[in-house]
Amino acid sequence: MKKFLSALLIIALVFSMTACAKSDPKASVSGYLDALKSGNIEGMNKYIKSDSEDQVKEVFNNENKMNEEAFLKAYSKLNYKILSSEVNGDTATVETEINGPNLGKIMTELIQEALPLAFAAAFKEDKSEDNIDDLMNTMLLDKVNSDDMPMVKKTVKIDLVKENNNWIINPSDDFTNAITGNLADMSKLFE
Repeated sequence: MKKFLSALLIIALVFSMTACAKSDPKASVSGYLDALKSGNIEGMNKYIKSDSEDQVKEVFNNENKMNEEAFLKAYSKLNYKILSSEVNGDTATVETEINGPNLGKIMTELIQEALPLAFAAAFKEDKSEDNIDDLMNTMLLDKVNSDDMPMVKKTVKIDLVKENNNWIINPSDDFTNAITGNLADMSKLFE
């Protein structure tokens, strides 16, 4: 009987710990960032507002497998540390230090290096855009595979809302820039 009660108590504790983890905003932030590190799009979508899912898929679901490989490699190097969490009813803020790939800097360098090559190719008889695209993709992959890939550390306050008893990230521009190394701000220049 004691063994049965002990087993029942252990099962109850495991279920109560699991239930607490699901309703913890810090666990949602960790779940999202861990899924980002591994390139698990479906995992990421569980923790982010549904109207942001398309943006997530756009980054990883790319027709170009080299680009996809480069982003997966870059994000595998992401690290984070949760500093604090504050819950206020059905909203929460999780302050997190994110050290991620500086994709803004990488893309700026890539454009600077590729622009002269693109101009040179424009004056050649063989004006294949595929060759330039392949070259840029190779250069991008080389940059993220480098041991000295530029990283950027930012402390950001991540906003969450409670939906159906789960904490969901409501991404802000600060959060997006923190995980993309300011690539989000850079992309606004081309709009």
